[in-house]
Amino acid sequence: MRKEEEDVPVITEEMMRKTQERMRKHKKTPKITKPFTCPVCKTGMAEYTSNLCFDTVLGGEHIIIPNLTGHKCSTCKEEFYDAESSGIIDRSTAEKIPTGHEATVTVAGGRRLGIYFPKDILRAMKIKAKEKVLITPISKKKMVVEIGA
Repeated sequence: MRKEEEDVPVITEEMMRKTQERMRKHKKTPKITKPFTCPVCKTGMAEYTSNLCFDTVLGGEHIIIPNLTGHKCSTCKEEFYDAESSGIIDRSTAEKIPTGHEATVTVAGGRRLGIYFPKDILRAMKIKAKEKVLITPISKKKMVVEIGA
């Protein structure tokens, strides 16, 4: 009988305090579920829902994130994501590069043409001056530019 009593773990005050601290750190913020007047259209009510869907195209990739929580206006259908859903969206889209930037073909000198890349592209792709590129024509209207080739 004594051997069995020795195998029983003892939870100390220190262990309880550490567990409570860990639980406090992971405590979720309460969700606001009360409806409010839509700040966009000012006429409808934004009702709480757990059925929101984030849908966008970034970097040539179609991103769909279903089952998000937040509010949706009954009139203009504008969606407002709560903090937890916004965090999920941010993590899913953080590394994606926005597309659709416009650049103009200019004369670089003589019979040569050049393209100046927008700062957003240079920053996102970490392109430096004098880097080699490989240009592959796809059609009369499309080409692929590979950096560091």
